[in-house]
Amino acid sequence: MEEVNEEPEMDQQQTSASANENINRRKVAADISEQQRTPLLVSQEYGINLLEVENEVKRSQESFQEFLRDCERFEDKVTCKEQKKLVREQNQLCISIMQDKQEVIEALQEMLRMKDKKYLRNLRKNAEELDLKIKEFEDEVETETKAWKDEVIKAEIDHQQKMAMFSDVMTKEENDLKAYYDNEFKRCIEERKTFIDNVEKEFKLSMQSSYDEKARLTELISKKQALLAEIQRDKGRAVVENVQITKRMEQLKLGEERKQLLSRQQNKERNLKLFYAKQQKEAKGRDRILSEKLKRREEQAERRVELRKKAAIAHARKYKAMEQMIEEDLTQLAERALSIDAEITRRFFPSSCKQPQMASLKLPVPSKAQELVPNISQLQLHTEEEKMGAACSLQADTETPVTEGSGTEWEDGKLPSILQRDEKTQPCRETKPSTHKFHWESLGDVISEDKRRLWRAIEKKRREENAVLLDIRYLQGDNELLKKWNAELKKQVLERFGSIPEVSFQGKREDEKKREDKKK
Repeated sequence: MEEVNEEPEMDQQQTSASANENINRRKVAADISEQQRTPLLVSQEYGINLLEVENEVKRSQESFQEFLRDCERFEDKVTCKEQKKLVREQNQLCISIMQDKQEVIEALQEMLRMKDKKYLRNLRKNAEELDLKIKEFEDEVETETKAWKDEVIKAEIDHQQKMAMFSDVMTKEENDLKAYYDNEFKRCIEERKTFIDNVEKEFKLSMQSSYDEKARLTELISKKQALLAEIQRDKGRAVVENVQITKRMEQLKLGEERKQLLSRQQNKERNLKLFYAKQQKEAKGRDRILSEKLKRREEQAERRVELRKKAAIAHARKYKAMEQMIEEDLTQLAERALSIDAEITRRFFPSSCKQPQMASLKLPVPSKAQELVPNISQLQLHTEEEKMGAACSLQADTETPVTEGSGTEWEDGKLPSILQRDEKTQPCRETKPSTHKFHWESLGDVISEDKRRLWRAIEKKRREENAVLLDIRYLQGDNELLKKWNAELKKQVLERFGSIPEVSFQGKREDEKKREDKKK
C-alpha cells in the first residue's frame, strides 16, 4: 500500500517539474526573440538615416550644379575682367566647399557604420549575459519557493492558535457591549420623541417671532447633534464612566460657545439689514438723479445734431470758396505763362509757333501747378466736414458736467465711422512730408501769405480736433468697462441682500439644508 501511495506522488512531482520547465523555456524563448528583434529595428533605423543622408547629398549636388550653370550664364553676361575674376574665384570657393561637404558626409557615413557594428557586438554580449542571469534567477526562485512554503505552514499554525484564544475574549466583550448599546439606544429614542413633540408645539405657538424661533431651533438641533455624536463616540470606545463624564462636560462647554456664536451672527444679520435699507434709499436717490441726467443728455444730443449740420454746411462752403480761389489763381498764372511764352515765340520764333488759347487749359494733360496740387477726394472732404461738426459739438458739451461711468454717446455711430475714415485717409497724407514742403515752396508765388496763414491755422485746428476725437474713442472703452463692473457689483448686492426667504416648517432636515446654503 505504501508503494502504491508513493507512485502517484512521484507522478505529481514529475508533472509539476515538467510544467515549470515548459514555463521557463517559454520565458527564455520570448527573451531571445526580443533580443533578436532589437538589432533588426536598430539596423532599420540606421538604414533610414543613411537613405536620408544620401538623398540630401543628391539634392545638394543638383542645387550646386544649378548654381554653377547660373554662374556660367552670369560670366557670359559680365564684360569687365575684374568681375569675371571675382566670379571665377567664387565658383572655385563653392567647388571647394562642396568637396569639403562631401568628405564630411563620407566620414559621417563611415562613423555610422562603425557604430552599427559596435552596437551589434554589444547586443550579442548582452544576450549571453542575460542567458546566464536567467539560469541564476531560476535557481533562486526554486530555493525561495521551498523556504516560502515552510514559512506559510508555520504561520498558519500560529494563526489558528491565536484565533482560538482571541475568539473567546471577543465573544464576551461583544455580549457586554450589545447590552449596553441597547439600553442607551432605547433611552435616546425616548428622549428624541419627547424632544420632537416639544419642538413642534413651541414652533406652532411662536410663528410670529420667526427670528427668535430660529435661534431656539438652532440650539435644539445643536443639542441633538451633540447627543448623536456622543452615541457614535461611545460605540467605538471602552466602557469607562470617567471618560463619559469628561466628554459630556466638554460638550456642554461647546454648546455655550455655539450659543454665543449664534447671538453674534444674529447681531450681524440685523446690522446688514439696516445697511441694505440705507443702500436701497441711496439707490433710489441715484436713480432719480440719473433719470434727470438722461433727459439732459437727450436734449444735448438733439443740440449736437443741429450744431453738426450747421458746422458741416459752413465748412463745405469754406472749402468750396477755397477751391474757387485756388482755381482763379491757377488760371491767372496760366494766362501770365501763356503771355510770356507768346512774347518769347514772337521774338525768337515768329514763323514756327502760334500763341495758344485758354481752351487748351481744359485738356486732361496736367500742368506743373496741377501736378503739385494734392488730390483731394470727395470722401476726404466729407470726413473733414463731419469731424469739424463733431468738434463743434464737443465745444458745446464742455460746459455740461460728466459723471463717473457715463461715456459720450453718439447717434447712429457717427464718431467711429469718422475715425475709421480718417485712419484710412490719414496715412496717405503723412507718409510723404517732403512733398508737402515742396508743394508749399512751389506755390510761393501763386498763393498769398495771408491765405497760407489761414490754411495753416485751419490745419492746426483740424489736427487738434483729430486728437480730441481719438481721445474720446479710447475713453469709450474705459467707460464700457466701468459699466460692466457696476452691473456686476449690483448683481452681487442683490444676490446677497435682495430677497429674504419666508420661514416654513417642513421638517428639521429642510431647515438644516437652508442654514447650510445661507452659510455658503
